[in-house]
Amino acid sequence: MQDMDHRFTAAEGDVNPKTAAALASIAAEERRRAAAGYGLMAGMMGFGESAEKGRMNKIVTLAQQFCIAFAFLVPNLLLIRVVW
Repeated sequence: MQDMDHRFTAAEGDVNPKTAAALASIAAEERRRAAAGYGLMAGMMGFGESAEKGRMNKIVTLAQQFCIAFAFLVPNLLLIRVVW
C-alpha cells in the first residue's frame, strides 16, 4: 500500500481532487503511525536506561516480585476455594 499512490498517479496522469485528498489522508496516517512508533521506542529506551540503577530499579524489582508471587498464589487460592 506504500507505493499505491505512485502507481495510481502514473497510470492515470490526472487525479481528481477527491482522490488526491484520499491519498494525502493515507500518507498522513502512515506518517502518524511511524511517528507513534518512534515515540514509543524512545520512551522504552529511556525506561530501560533508568531501570538499571537508582530508585526505578527498586520499583521494577518490586513489581517483578509481585507478579511472580501473584502467579504462584492465585492458582492455589482458586483451587482451595473451589475444592473446599
